Amino acid sequence: MIELSMSGRDVLPHRDPLLLADRLVSLVPLRAGVVERLVRADEPAFLGTAVEGAVYPSCLTLESFAQACGLVWMAGRRPAGAAAAELLVFGTARGVRFHAPVYAGQTLRHLVRLEDARAGRALVAGETRVGEALVLTVGSALLLARPATSWTEG
Repeated sequence: MIELSMSGRDVLPHRDPLLLADRLVSLVPLRAGVVERLVRADEPAFLGTAVEGAVYPSCLTLESFAQACGLVWMAGRRPAGAAAAELLVFGTARGVRFHAPVYAGQTLRHLVRLEDARAGRALVAGETRVGEALVLTVGSALLLARPATSWTEG
């Protein structure tokens, strides 16, 4: 296992406020990884609410997990510092269960397993925890990598 502090910015095309994967903290290339995400009180999801006690939207917890999957997959495929030649697409997810709410100030810890990764696609699974508490499980999800030029050509 490789211990590192790679940022989501290093691999994903997302930027604030849509970047929901803060850092890759461990990686077994093309097998597994751990990604962390701090849920901040100043995020747009909490605008217009009393942040104390406000629940983070579960769809954003799932989006954060999806970005974590992309980060783990791409970090294993792409040499460090290489420019992104591919764009990631989150295809589908099955067996998704939300187990507990998430609140501002908590750190999501995504545990990602790459079940199968081949040219241009990856099948992933995993879970998300806050401390020891299980907040999300994903039985399987499909990620696709497409050439960046395929999105700009007519």
